Amino acid sequence: SQSRYIINQALAGMEIRLGEWGYKIYKSRLNPIFEIAMICQTENITMVYCNQGFSWFDRWQEAELKKRLEPSGASLTVINAERFPWMPINQLNPKSIFTDYRQKMESLLANGIAAMPESQQIGQINTRGDADSTLSHSTNAIIGGEYEAQVRLHNYVRKNGGIENYVETRNGMLGHEYSSMLSPYLAAGCCSAAQVYEAVKVFETAYGATKSSYWLVFESLS
Repeated sequence: SQSRYIINQALAGMEIRLGEWGYKIYKSRLNPIFEIAMICQTENITMVYCNQGFSWFDRWQEAELKKRLEPSGASLTVINAERFPWMPINQLNPKSIFTDYRQKMESLLANGIAAMPESQQIGQINTRGDADSTLSHSTNAIIGGEYEAQVRLHNYVRKNGGIENYVETRNGMLGHEYSSMLSPYLAAGCCSAAQVYEAVKVFETAYGATKSSYWLVFESLS
């Protein structure tokens, strides 16, 4: 499927990028809890880091992984890398979850979002001068990976890049600019909602806020 294809490309790109910084990536289809514990034992790894989850299953996995790491002497550090003030679903109106969420987020985002800590930054991808991504050469072809995601974001959220007409074209089906086409990248982790938000704010500072820029932000968060 296309989603698996995009994820595989994203992993391949991540492997190259992390390799430049001296890191290795392990790919496995096994249970990650058992696999991570086994890697720690075989590679003499003493510290494991993971991003904090928000669901019950995420928290259960964190607890189980911590138990599995104990025999090898490895410790688990859970990092909250979330930069948006997310709200628990039980605090929202069940009859109109998205509208209630959007209205409450408006006030929470009045002062912007938290900056990314330096400890979580491993360098920026340079997209300057890239007038077109691989996406532009085929109507609906999407190439996975962090680089392509950043190029697409850079190309779309700019003057005459497509963002000006987002509200009118977002529900179309054909063409390169019929929507932001960022959803596959967001779903695969190739880019984040925070990066979309920051790109839109740069655009709004230069050209002014519009209905399209407003909705691109909130639909990226949904």
